[in-house]
Amino acid sequence: MANNIAFQATGNTFVVVTTTASTAVNKEVTGTSPSNQYKITSASTVAFVRISESNANAVLPSSTTSQPGLWLSNGESVVVTAQQTSVDKTVYVSVISPTANAAVYITPGEGMS
Repeated sequence: MANNIAFQATGNTFVVVTTTASTAVNKEVTGTSPSNQYKITSASTVAFVRISESNANAVLPSSTTSQPGLWLSNGESVVVTAQQTSVDKTVYVSVISPTANAAVYITPGEGMS
């Protein structure tokens, strides 16, 4: 459940860095306590982020095909609600960008940014 308190991390921060343009990179994310919110920050360029319970690749949307996920602008930081993670439940975060070396930071937690 989303909270109307300041964001509190409930796990470590993970970083995903794309290695080439338009190639998805996946990361397993776990929390130290159950949570279903994530603070996501794009540190270096635009990026498309997908959070799922399966190890599914993010795919760039096009003018003719929509894709599940969220666009982030350079330097943008958002809190989103998605699948729950915990010590024994992994969530997969996949990042793709039209440019190489897109760095995206993901922190599981609860609350608003």
